[in-house]
Amino acid sequence: MSVWRDKGSAGYTLIETLAALLVFSIVTLGVVPLLASSLRGSNLSRSFTRGKSVAVQAMERVRGLPFFESVKNQTTPARVDVLDLYFPDRVSGSGAGYISSGDDAGTFKTVCSASSKQPSASATLACPINLSDGSAGLPQGYTLTYSAAFVSPVTTDTPQSFQVTPPPSDYSWSSVTTELPPSQLLRLNITAEWALGGRTKQFSLASLIGPRRLTPDKLRATARTDYAVQAFTSFTDPLGRTSSLVATAGRSTSAVEIQATAAAETDVRAAQLTLTRGEFEGTPGSTFVDESGASVVLRAPPNSFPAPDASAGSIAAINTDLVPAAQVAFADATLVNDPGAEVVNELPKTSGPFEFTGGGELFWVNNQADTRTTAALKLDPTAHVLSVAPFGGGKISGSSSAETTPTVPASLRRVETAASASIGRLLLLPTTFIPGDKAVLSLFNFAAATTCRSTGSASTSTASATWSSTLRYYRDANLQDGGIPVVEAVDVPFNSDNAATVLADLKSTNPIVFDGLTDQEDVHLFRVTDSTGNVLQNGYLDSFTTTSPKAIVEATGATSASLDSAIGIITAPTDPQDPNTSLNVALGKLSCEAVDKRA
Repeated sequence: MSVWRDKGSAGYTLIETLAALLVFSIVTLGVVPLLASSLRGSNLSRSFTRGKSVAVQAMERVRGLPFFESVKNQTTPARVDVLDLYFPDRVSGSGAGYISSGDDAGTFKTVCSASSKQPSASATLACPINLSDGSAGLPQGYTLTYSAAFVSPVTTDTPQSFQVTPPPSDYSWSSVTTELPPSQLLRLNITAEWALGGRTKQFSLASLIGPRRLTPDKLRATARTDYAVQAFTSFTDPLGRTSSLVATAGRSTSAVEIQATAAAETDVRAAQLTLTRGEFEGTPGSTFVDESGASVVLRAPPNSFPAPDASAGSIAAINTDLVPAAQVAFADATLVNDPGAEVVNELPKTSGPFEFTGGGELFWVNNQADTRTTAALKLDPTAHVLSVAPFGGGKISGSSSAETTPTVPASLRRVETAASASIGRLLLLPTTFIPGDKAVLSLFNFAAATTCRSTGSASTSTASATWSSTLRYYRDANLQDGGIPVVEAVDVPFNSDNAATVLADLKSTNPIVFDGLTDQEDVHLFRVTDSTGNVLQNGYLDSFTTTSPKAIVEATGATSASLDSAIGIITAPTDPQDPNTSLNVALGKLSCEAVDKRA
């Protein structure tokens, strides 16, 4: 039987249709796995995005909290600092959160999910609310784990590493006596965990968290003794290089503060001698002598009060650039006695006293050692240009301190800081013709002090700054004895109240210390020059200044006081041809401040 089909008709035969279906099935079978894989990848990506968002938001919440606030005997309402929430206590027993053994020893773990919070005693506040998807609690199926451990840096490791510092067994956020952390750093790991396709997925973040300035000052106080005495001079070596000496006796700083937490610190360095070489033009300089006396650096927590003493033997600065090499400065044995820094019941306290313990010359400085024995000033080459020695039992000593008392009772409330410095006897510019101590100028029993007290009220807050000494200078008593000086000592009580008058009189009279055969051979106390620098009258001193104390009590009760170098002296160059042979001496730079904003 034959079938006839018109050549103009359209359509597919059954065989063609079957063939097309076969091709379509083959293509579809290849694409479906790709579509399924794409859907799985999309789900995985979405789950990681949510897991990352959960962990990041949790870490940002932690970083937005103060590191530590003392409970101050107030456990209701509960505190909301980092440690209260994520390292609240160290309690033995099952499910308490603290891990005392194994690889995670010293760690406190908090585990949060949409349906549970462990440990139940502390995790209610620690677990997040309204994270990621906006619902109450975590997204369904997600778990968030906080692993917190106190750590301390390992100073010998490069790169820096940290070791766990477990808290004491009675550590607890709700106890005012055992709440202080053992370290100022908390290592926090946050891990978001969820299940997808029968497998567990994770996203983790880690951070070191410490005290931050997230809250305003409640209390701030600082006391500084920058120096009891400091001397500066320069030297020129045979190659034309200039080196500089800074010799400092007595430095101490004490500071306390309360922001989110209370802290106290002290930094003391009883003596320091530093020689810095200025190289040729176009090349950098370098420090080639840097010697320190007794020094202490303390911070509370964790330091206590008093802390162990620190002592050091004598130190010296030898300038090897000079030919021959010469010792240009010396500081005798020093002691930092009963320093300390502590915080008790959220009340910080600190102190940093220092003293020189030797019995002879405690501190001395020479300027250009090979040219200072010039005839013009009749200086004694066997004595030091500047020398400090005991007098009447007094030595070089001083301190800084800061102390805080409770706000109740109001009559005893205060934040108080103090800085002090004293020098038994300072001798400057020894000569061959002055008997006894030989010094052209001496200062005896120098004492300087600043005190700042803030009580939160301007009416009872106080600030003060004072200094005093006895000034001794020499003058020729018989100006007819040309060439044979009959020198006599003049002692003047010298302090922050009368200094301006004393100096004005002294400069106006400008006494002759050495009476020569002619006016050109006379040596006055002060050198006089004209506007071009020509010497009109030879003298021992170029400058002698004092600074008036400053003391301020603000309307808020904040106080501050300062002595910006109570006495400053610049000697005339001991070699008139070399300006580097002058000596710059400063005594008594101190300051303090106290601010009490506690409610």
